[in-house]
Amino acid sequence: PLVHVRTGFVCMGNPFIDGGRGQYRFLRDLYLMAKPELETGLATMEESTRSFERWHERFRGWMKDSGEPERGKWLDEILTWGESILRLNLCYVDAFMRFYDYADASRAGGDTRYRDRAAAAVEALEKELVAFNESRAASTYKPGFSAADNTQGIDVFLEFARPGIEDLASVIDGMRSAPDDAGVRGVLDAAAQADVERLEQHPDAPIIIEWKGRIDCRDIVRIGLLDDSYVVEHYLGDPGSAESWSAEPPSDEAGVPTVELRLGGHRGWAYILEAPSEENNHTISIMLEDSNPGFGSYDFVVRWTPA
Repeated sequence: PLVHVRTGFVCMGNPFIDGGRGQYRFLRDLYLMAKPELETGLATMEESTRSFERWHERFRGWMKDSGEPERGKWLDEILTWGESILRLNLCYVDAFMRFYDYADASRAGGDTRYRDRAAAAVEALEKELVAFNESRAASTYKPGFSAADNTQGIDVFLEFARPGIEDLASVIDGMRSAPDDAGVRGVLDAAAQADVERLEQHPDAPIIIEWKGRIDCRDIVRIGLLDDSYVVEHYLGDPGSAESWSAEPPSDEAGVPTVELRLGGHRGWAYILEAPSEENNHTISIMLEDSNPGFGSYDFVVRWTPA
């Protein structure tokens, strides 16, 4: 079961707060389950990927020989998409399995063979991820539900794997000191409570954003306060949707964006991930985190409270 690709190359925990600790633990659990048959499993994955590539090439030959190559163009695009995902997934699984194999070998006294294999696998994954992103940008095929476009799980793995190859002990120490799941909830709860207290002091602070919609697990809403740009980045669960939203630029006075969550607070959080500034072109980023199964309705405003 490829649980890491159910809704994209999924990232567990909350890397925006926990520094990748949740993903580190998630991938290690997958490694421990696969370890008894690691080489057989990787070999099977590689042969399956190559079989798909060979079948795809045969299909192209059939369509060319048919004299009507345009008839198969739509299916060729779908197969190309699938081939890209399989290649990237193969490199990803190989990289994190080799990385944790190296980590286990290091604890047992170390072996440069494990380190070298991990380094080579991580480098191959980096190259395949670049090729995957370039292929997606150039492709005209846009699936209706393109879950695997979300590569955050891979991105976060690479963020700790690169330095881990060079200094594994410091990466592990950093993971131990980072917030766990309970710690992440504590950060979100503390931010929500700080917003409540700030609004009690400034109940008439002007509204700069209003948003209503539905969230399943984790989306980040980025709104440009000067140009009304609106981007949603989906990370976990099923993609959320906005029923309505509006934005007004704040005053020139120094201020703090503060969330007033009218609906949805019993399920999750609306967390200011990044405040507007000149450096980010006055864009505010709000992480919508829903902790319960299924979609939840959210209704919140962001007020500009005095700094």
